[in-house]
Amino acid sequence: MPKPHYKSDARNRLWIARKRAGYSQKWLRRLLGKKSLSSISEYEHGRKLPPLPVALKLQLIYGTPLAELFPDLQSRLAQEIDVAKQGLPSIQDREAEVERTHNPAPDLSN
Repeated sequence: MPKPHYKSDARNRLWIARKRAGYSQKWLRRLLGKKSLSSISEYEHGRKLPPLPVALKLQLIYGTPLAELFPDLQSRLAQEIDVAKQGLPSIQDREAEVERTHNPAPDLSN
């Protein structure tokens, strides 16, 4: 199965969160420890996904859960998980298999 690519051409709500908070890109850049404004712009326009530490900082700065900042990505990942789960046995089936493996039925042929 090919590895999904999350360059993030999907919409996000980073620009809206920043505007609601009343922050400038320059101020945000300093908080995030970025050297240029271009990465902030790329994140906000969905051209690039921020690395996890940056995404977590954005969550803290805006006081908004990542799922709300990146709703399209959240939705896409939820769909991928649902599809992956369909190909896997249920928890009950796995527990039953483990039980059979560890406690085989006694041989009554004697």
